[in-house]
Amino acid sequence: MPEISNIDQAQLQGQLDAFLATAEGDVLLWHDAAGHYSDAVGWLGLPGDVRLVREDFGSRFGLACVLNDVAPDERVLFYRSHPEVIEARDWFCDLESRCPCFHPSGELSESTLRKRTCEPAAGPAAAEVTQLPELDCDWYPLERFGELAGGRPAEEVGFRSYADCVVRVTFESLWDYYDSIFLPPLVGTGSLPDGLGEAQSFRMYVYQRLQRGTLFSYDADTWITPSGLAELEISDDDVSAFAGQALAASGVAGISCFTVPWLQANALELPLLQYGLDDRFYESVLFSCGASLSSGLLCKRRIFAAKGEGARGRDLVRTLVQREGSPEVDGLLAELADSFGVALPRGQLLTLARRAGLFFSPEFDRIYPDHQAFIDEVE
Repeated sequence: MPEISNIDQAQLQGQLDAFLATAEGDVLLWHDAAGHYSDAVGWLGLPGDVRLVREDFGSRFGLACVLNDVAPDERVLFYRSHPEVIEARDWFCDLESRCPCFHPSGELSESTLRKRTCEPAAGPAAAEVTQLPELDCDWYPLERFGELAGGRPAEEVGFRSYADCVVRVTFESLWDYYDSIFLPPLVGTGSLPDGLGEAQSFRMYVYQRLQRGTLFSYDADTWITPSGLAELEISDDDVSAFAGQALAASGVAGISCFTVPWLQANALELPLLQYGLDDRFYESVLFSCGASLSSGLLCKRRIFAAKGEGARGRDLVRTLVQREGSPEVDGLLAELADSFGVALPRGQLLTLARRAGLFFSPEFDRIYPDHQAFIDEVE
């Protein structure tokens, strides 16, 4: 792992942003037994729904309590400084076996990976490339490539090495190879080379294109490219105006948070919704509007709000309670499921209510904006 001095703040922040945007799970791991990044962790920016938990701060019991108390609308980035070993009584090892893990790299930046990281050797030897029939793909993870190439250097068999993979020399750079994948209108995950979806450089590439709005999710297993949008006759104006139209619709309804199912139920007249595409596409379009929207996750459903406003599950619950006054728990659960597409268990709703500073009355089975609102209603 590279020293922190080899990665500037912007590059490290970009790698972490890409990891957090693509990793799944409520506990995410950053294993740094060598302590290369111990000083950097504190100043890195995290999304509003991600809590940083450091193993080197606090007791083991305290860490266990924190990890067991993750709210339904938040995730934990667990920075682990303990050596990565299997110990019979170390239940933290279970995290290492199942949680997505962040691996910073000094070579993973777009500007670097758009350049050749390995120039061919000068002179006659540069043309002496051994062709191996086993290497019939253009991209391989480093470990798999080492097995197939029999330990030969990448340049000897027509490839270039990068931070987490190799790519055939017919591509000017790793980024150029990734660009070639996304030329068709639709690109399915099943068409990708083995291991590509787990490569951090590929995840960062996809994240940057999603963030910029030059690539969108089409469904759970497919991306749609600008050429695909053109085939569907979706205009740039339809895409760019969607976020503002969605915010206006939620403002008229008197709520500060919204989801795509809510838009489909309450603002179906929006031009982009007329195409009737998958929810993931619309969430992807809104996600690309980070300059005007905040977003968070609840039960794998993305919640949106105006930039600077809370967009977590607790914010959605708060805005609904404030609008209704004192909704019954069952009624609020039904509204979240039917109108917002969030199937939330009762216990998790009450947890979010507490985290939002709301007051729950078990006698009336209602949630109030605060205790004084409860007193005012019962008196």
